[in-house]
Amino acid sequence: MVLASSACDSGPKTSLPQGGSPTSAPAGPPPCNLITSNEAETFLARPVGPRTSEPDRCTWPTTDGKGFVAVTLSRSDAARTMLDASQASDRGEPVEGIGEQAYVALPGADLGVVAFVNGRLSVSILVRSPTRERTALLDLAGVAARRA
Repeated sequence: MVLASSACDSGPKTSLPQGGSPTSAPAGPPPCNLITSNEAETFLARPVGPRTSEPDRCTWPTTDGKGFVAVTLSRSDAARTMLDASQASDRGEPVEGIGEQAYVALPGADLGVVAFVNGRLSVSILVRSPTRERTALLDLAGVAARRA
């Protein structure tokens, strides 16, 4: 009996709220899992170097330093509020078919951003590329949204 008890106690500890379900951090994949290095390289039309990774951000820089793809995640209800504010500021154009709600913005000659929301997960894909184009950026975001 003691062996069974100690074996059961060796696993991770979770608390049960009154509803009976374990509590955990909001679900969502790491940002580096939303696109691959090959997908970043294809979008940028340039070789990418080693990616840099932080808990909520992953960046694929080009080896020549002239471009990058950065994926940033936010896990909160505030993400949807920020997306709504960005659209209201005329900085973005709504797009269909990517997540629950999405917009795209091309604010500069070589900059582009797509942001989308899936539940409480917000994903922003920022790119700097002289060859960036709206359709390719939306395709990249679509891939990330399917993995989110």
